[in-house]
Amino acid sequence: MSTIQLAPNNLAYKFESPGRYATHVNYLNGHNNYDILEFNSYLDKPYHLNDSFKFVNLTKLKNPNTRVLISHIRERLNSDSSILRGQAVFIDWLVQSEVCKAEQILYIVGCQTEQDFLQEYTQACLKEHTFQHKIKILSYPHFETDAVWRMYQEGLSIANRNYDELKTFVKKDFLFLNAKIHKANRINLAVDLFQRGVLDNGIYSLNTSHTSTELYPLVQHLIDQYSFGHFYSNIPHSPDNIEYDSESDHYLGYPFDYTLYEKTKYSLVAETHYENNPFLLTEKTARPILNKHPFVIASTVGFLKQLHEFGYYTFNELWPEEYDLETDTTKRLSLVADTVEYINNNTVDWVYAYQISKENYTTLQRRYDRSVKLLTECLSGSFRI
Repeated sequence: MSTIQLAPNNLAYKFESPGRYATHVNYLNGHNNYDILEFNSYLDKPYHLNDSFKFVNLTKLKNPNTRVLISHIRERLNSDSSILRGQAVFIDWLVQSEVCKAEQILYIVGCQTEQDFLQEYTQACLKEHTFQHKIKILSYPHFETDAVWRMYQEGLSIANRNYDELKTFVKKDFLFLNAKIHKANRINLAVDLFQRGVLDNGIYSLNTSHTSTELYPLVQHLIDQYSFGHFYSNIPHSPDNIEYDSESDHYLGYPFDYTLYEKTKYSLVAETHYENNPFLLTEKTARPILNKHPFVIASTVGFLKQLHEFGYYTFNELWPEEYDLETDTTKRLSLVADTVEYINNNTVDWVYAYQISKENYTTLQRRYDRSVKLLTECLSGSFRI
C-alpha cells in the first residue's frame, strides 16, 4: 500500500489527483509519514515561493524511496506557460537544496505525450535559466480514465439501451451541449445550423454569461444583428437541468443526464480546442464514447485521425468526415455543418453506427484498464519509467 500526502490548502483541482485512479493507494491527512508527496501544478509560481509551502513536511523526502509527484492533468503545458516555468524552477530548487534527487521526481501529464512534455520542459528550463534535471515523466489519458472511473467508482449512470429500444425512444437527431460559447466552434456552429434550419432537430444548450451584443461580432458574417438577438433570446440554456456557475464560467462535465444520449441519435461535439491548438480529447468527447453514442466532432485539424491512432473508430462509412483534415478553421466549421445537414437529409444505417459505438466503448474501457495498471505500478514503485 502506497500512501500519498497532498500538498496543502490552496491547490485547485486537488480532487483530481491521479492517485485516485490507482489501486492500493491511501491518502493521508496531516503530516504523517508518506511514500509520495503530491503537488498539483496549477500555481503560476514555484511552490517553494508560496506562503503555504512552509507547512509542507519535507523531512520524509530524505528517504530515497519516497517520491515527489507533480501532476498536471487537464491542459497541455507549453514552455510559455507560467505554470510549467514555475515548476521548472521548483524542481531545480528541490534538487539543488538536496530535498530530494531528480530520480525521485515524477511529473504526470494528462493531455500530452511524454516526448512533447519533455520538449516543452527543456524550453521552459532554458527560458528560466535553470538547470534541466532528468526527472521521470508519465503520460496517461486523463479525461478518458476519468469518465470510466466515475462510472465504476461513483456510480455514474450511462445510456444503456440497445438500438431496437432506441428506435422508439429517440426524439431528436443530435445532442449539442455547450458552455463557454464565445469559442468559435460553438456559437458559430450553432448559428450556422440555425441558419440552415437544422438546429431545432437537436437537443442543444449554449450556456454563457455573455450578452448577445458581446457575442455578435463572432457571428456577424453568418447572421444580421436583429436575427441573432432573436435567436439568442430563445436558446435553451440547460436541457439537462444541471446547475451552471455563470460566474466562474466553468463546468467539469459531470454530473449529466444520461437520458439525453438515449433521446438523440448522435453527439455533435464542439471540443475545447479548435483553432491552432494541439490535440486535446476532453470529457466532451469521452462522454459520448462512454454512452455508446456516435459522434461528429468540431475540433483541431486531424482530431479524428488521432482517435484512430488511439484505437477508436469514426463514422466515415456513414457520413462525410472531410472536415477533419481541412486546415482553414472557417471552412472546417462549415464542413462540420455540412455533415450535420447530410445526416439530416440522408438515410443512415444507425444499427451499424451503434455497433461502431459499442466497439469504441470497449476501446475506452481497455485504455482505462491500461492506464489504471500503469498508474498503480508507478505509484507503488514497481514500475520503472
